[in-house]
Amino acid sequence: MGNDSTLVREKHKSLYFMDGNVVLLAPRTDNPGMLFRIHKSTLAMHSPIFSDMFGVCNPPRSTGENDDHLYEGVPLIHLSDDADHLGSVLEILYYQSDLPWMPRSPRYPELITPILDLLRKYGIARMYAQIVRHLESDWPQTLNDWDKLEKEITETKYYSDADRMDDHSPEPAAAIKLAHRFDIPSILPAAFYHLSRLSIQDDWDKTHTDPSIRHPTKRTAKWGLLSAKDFRCLLLGKAELADFLRGCINPGDLRNSHIVNCRREICDVGGQTWQDILARCLQSADPLASLKISAERDHFPHCSIYAKALKAKIQVVRAQIWEKLGDFFHVKDE
Repeated sequence: MGNDSTLVREKHKSLYFMDGNVVLLAPRTDNPGMLFRIHKSTLAMHSPIFSDMFGVCNPPRSTGENDDHLYEGVPLIHLSDDADHLGSVLEILYYQSDLPWMPRSPRYPELITPILDLLRKYGIARMYAQIVRHLESDWPQTLNDWDKLEKEITETKYYSDADRMDDHSPEPAAAIKLAHRFDIPSILPAAFYHLSRLSIQDDWDKTHTDPSIRHPTKRTAKWGLLSAKDFRCLLLGKAELADFLRGCINPGDLRNSHIVNCRREICDVGGQTWQDILARCLQSADPLASLKISAERDHFPHCSIYAKALKAKIQVVRAQIWEKLGDFFHVKDE
């Protein structure tokens, strides 16, 4: 008969298969441990680490179930991983629909961190990559996807019952911290750009703990999660983006010498229009949005060809800004 510590170990309700051929024991804070009886082949298929572990763990057979190497007649492996987190990973492997996903949730990085820790530890690459793709949908990889996400978030404040738009928007500081921890540089450009749009006074902790501070449509950041290096990259990015915009002021490339019927005075007005657009960008915390609004709403000079060229110029500059975000914010130096 087993000893008392063995008797109080808890069998996981959905991850203790009677036909399983290995038992994993993981600690919990409220009991001596959680038991998972699973299949070596399932774990080995997803994890080279577990595959190697099962290859070297061949405990001797014993007639007694109180043997430290056996539990109910199958090999018992003691792990140091938190039982709840291990259970989440095993559920991902056995029940694909349970893969954690909270689109646009500011709490997703915190939720997913312990799971990513285990996926990386055990080399479960496919699931790891799937979670990275989830993160990349919150922090888009293309300008078109960024515009779509911004539209969805903006619409939230009109159609949601939530007190704060923040509750339906990705939070940048936690994403940046997660990207550093797990080497996911692909989400850094968009995260840093969004962070650059915020004031240091737009503080998540204050607005979520002080009931007197309510900004239903304002987005905030968990500034306390950022390192000194993050702040340096943020300041560099804002400065270099502004330098880039100042370098775009000259409208000379908008004048098309082949447009013989385009009067010089209209070109001059168009040039001034472009300079006005760039001036607004330099005053804006969100140049991408400022340029987009200008392309959609501004009244351009009374020359359809020149107006078309001006709108095309706006799209080119927006695309250039997007492509250069990683350089502006020095994400490769992180």
